[in-house]
Amino acid sequence: MEATTTDGKKFKSAPRTIQPLELDITIPTLEGQSAGFVAPGETVKVAGITVTDKNGAKLQSDQITYSYQWFYKLGDNSFTIIEGAAGSTYTIPKDAIEKDIKNIAVTVKAKVGLSFAESKLSDTITVSKQPTDTLTKEIKALLVNDNKYNVSSLAEFSAKVAELEKNYQSLSAAAKGNVSNYDVLKRALADVELITKLNEKWSKIETSNEKEIKELEEAYNKLDLLQRSLDVDETLYTSIKKLLNEPNDLEEIKEVRKLNQAIINLLSYENSLVKYVASDVDSLQASVKTIEADIEKLSQSYRAAVQNQAILSEAKSDIKKVEQFIKSFDKLATNSTPNKQVTTAKSIRTAYEKLTYKQLKLVPDVYVQRLTTAERAEESQIINLNNVIDSYISDDVYPFNPSAGSWQSHVNNVNQMIKEYKSLTKPPQHKLMATIVLLPYRKI
Repeated sequence: MEATTTDGKKFKSAPRTIQPLELDITIPTLEGQSAGFVAPGETVKVAGITVTDKNGAKLQSDQITYSYQWFYKLGDNSFTIIEGAAGSTYTIPKDAIEKDIKNIAVTVKAKVGLSFAESKLSDTITVSKQPTDTLTKEIKALLVNDNKYNVSSLAEFSAKVAELEKNYQSLSAAAKGNVSNYDVLKRALADVELITKLNEKWSKIETSNEKEIKELEEAYNKLDLLQRSLDVDETLYTSIKKLLNEPNDLEEIKEVRKLNQAIINLLSYENSLVKYVASDVDSLQASVKTIEADIEKLSQSYRAAVQNQAILSEAKSDIKKVEQFIKSFDKLATNSTPNKQVTTAKSIRTAYEKLTYKQLKLVPDVYVQRLTTAERAEESQIINLNNVIDSYISDDVYPFNPSAGSWQSHVNNVNQMIKEYKSLTKPPQHKLMATIVLLPYRKI
């Protein structure tokens, strides 16, 4: 740099070398996706870009200009440019899947002055209707036909539709447009609310209040067939009729209400998963027996008014299946050979995987631990066998010099090793090689 004063004196600074920028850019990430999926019509946005200078120069954000290029995948490894897709956002075409645009990615180029850097390709995201297709199928399954819901218990059905609504509301506006039967879910939510309110009203009515009983009957009579299908086994209808015909049976009506709540309290709900409040079969069995005994105390006409008896029937079925599963462990003796333990554990594992979530939660942890231990029964046998084989084999040379008297003993040992190896249910392939090395020695 050179400067001149007013009186003509000149000054010149020492020369300084300006290092050219060597830009580095991170791989971009994408926003607007859910679990790696994006639906047709949704917009994806580039995010997570950081630009630095390898030599340490500090860059200001307003110094950096970006350009973008979107791609979709062809075959296994190649990508092709999406024409016109050069912005920081990209809206998935409605017909993307039909045009085979199923996996998309982006690169970003950063420029500062004359220097630039281009990122590697981002991770791909999959264009799919899978989340909305799954939701659509689950909503469809709410109905048996136009006049009947697929319901065995109002409590379980209520939890199911609440979870479906939560899943629907978590979708983007574009993804919601792909759920073609949301009206069914919306109707189910309204119907559940209506029937729940009628049940609550019934549970609070005093038998002497004939006006409220009549109003409840009129409200029930306005229900259409689809709404009435939520009144499983017509228990609410039966209860209303009982109030009308026998308004003085206050004690039995109170008992029915108590039993209805007791049955509902057998279950708890974790998102869309249903499990029993009881943590084991014995506790659940005791609760079921108590409820059944109390139902038996009711007069014959009031037993039918007890709601959600399907939950009781299912609980008894689940208890039986879990008891049968636990019984299968009688075949799993700890003094059995490792081979037999692994074989038996395999059949038990198959039965375990067939249990429902509710049933699995009733299986004590100790049985799961026993199953896992049995499945690994051969591991210690393999370790011991490897150690014995290693003692016979070292750098392809047998580390012993048998005498005529000891020869047969070594042959017997090798035969035993090979017998144990062959008894394994799934012998590791690399151990097979060790056994092959022993074979010539056995034959000498």
